[in-house]
Amino acid sequence: MEDVLFVCRSNIGRSQVAMELYNRLNSKLAESAGTLVDSPGQKVGEWEGSAVVVQVMKEDYGIDISGNQRRQLDKQMLVNFGGKVIVMAEMEAVPPYLLGHGEREFWEVPDLKDQDAASSRAIIKNIQERIERLHNGHR
Repeated sequence: MEDVLFVCRSNIGRSQVAMELYNRLNSKLAESAGTLVDSPGQKVGEWEGSAVVVQVMKEDYGIDISGNQRRQLDKQMLVNFGGKVIVMAEMEAVPPYLLGHGEREFWEVPDLKDQDAASSRAIIKNIQERIERLHNGHR
């Protein structure tokens, strides 16, 4: 399996979830970042809107993402990164330098921000299914 960088807007929900689910299957080959991170280095669990995502990941998957640090995507990160980049951020939040990155793929996944537990579970299940297809070599 190849290294994967998962990118969403704030690096709180979608990219963190995808990274953890991918790493569960692939020995820590994934990283995550956000295109518009307001507090780089902040732990996911410290952000007030993360409680539902943290809870669902812990209850349904046994994964605690509360201590994961948020990272801001930058050009150098892409230069240093040799694998695939999967973007789940909305197009208006995607910087031009990311659009030109060769090994990128876009996934349309709703934002987990302000979702209730049932909606969060459905979105995370969608991410899990995509991760499993990616792991098995399908897109």
